[in-house]
Amino acid sequence: MKNKIIILGATGYTGSLVAKESNNKNIQFSIAGRDEAKTMLLHNSLSECDRYYQFNSQIDQDLTLLDSFDIIINCIGPYNIFSKSITKYLSTRHCMYFDITGEQSFVKESLDLYSESIFKHQSLFCHSCSFESALVGMMTNLICNKNIPYKSIKSYYGFKEAGASPGTRFTMKTHTHFKQYKVLDFKLEEASEEQTFKNIKFSHFIGDVVGYFTPFPEVIFSQQKFMAKEIASYTLMPLSSAQMTLSMNSRGITNLDKIIKKLSKSSFSGPSAAERKKQAFFIGVKCSDEMGKENRIELTGYDMYQVTANLLCETVEYLLASKDKPVGVKCMSEYTDENFFKEFCRKNGLEIFRNEQV
Repeated sequence: MKNKIIILGATGYTGSLVAKESNNKNIQFSIAGRDEAKTMLLHNSLSECDRYYQFNSQIDQDLTLLDSFDIIINCIGPYNIFSKSITKYLSTRHCMYFDITGEQSFVKESLDLYSESIFKHQSLFCHSCSFESALVGMMTNLICNKNIPYKSIKSYYGFKEAGASPGTRFTMKTHTHFKQYKVLDFKLEEASEEQTFKNIKFSHFIGDVVGYFTPFPEVIFSQQKFMAKEIASYTLMPLSSAQMTLSMNSRGITNLDKIIKKLSKSSFSGPSAAERKKQAFFIGVKCSDEMGKENRIELTGYDMYQVTANLLCETVEYLLASKDKPVGVKCMSEYTDENFFKEFCRKNGLEIFRNEQV
């Protein structure tokens, strides 16, 4: 039977890129969005788009739509706010589910509450198929050995001429209202905003910057695969920006409903296509073993939102072509290999740099 695919949140910033990239790859799919007029307009512009649906994840009766599809690509964020009902519903059905979440507590909920049911139904829940956590996972695979313990595994993100999408901005404004995690003494623990900033030096990210604690899902996935006393993720930024960000998060609007209401009315549209293509991004991963020996890997590229769309579409293609389909709650690095990662980087103009045993 031919797999039926639906893209949820297809009229959103990244969702529309995913839909257009699927169309470019001649993948047949359907789309769903909250605004019927926008969804119909997008459908009419895509030759491979079969049907369109008006869809609101907050209305239970709408969720039955998902029963008609084998593969669900979910681009409705922030996921902690708008997508919990989707994963709960799908956890009792046989399907392949993908998303681009950067929210730790959303991923942890799948692992804690739905893993058993997902495995029972031989389903795959693949979280965080985005330029950040998915690439970090594959980079970590190249420098870390799951058979030996590490003192630390840390990931870092840097941006130049960065401009956030509406969904990313929404997530950034609300993430402190949900649980955040890092690994301490080999255990996943809740973590608050860190008060200290660490000076960070990388060969391919030039600037006087510090690492600002920013919890991403790769922390959770790395803790499941590797033995490390400490695992955490950070954003690279000037000290003054880190201090300002911490101050704003500490004194911001405390009522989540007010934030949601305010941001939902925002006309913020995100970077244009021309601006997006100029956005340089950097990812670095460092691991230090118990003897103090450090391995590191760095990656540079442009257009992180298009990279995310490409990564999501290519992993779906990769799995459809695979004989053995993974099941359970996974991240992309658990079922792709080094060849997939290197070929993806080559096709998308991403450069990889390795410095081992520093």
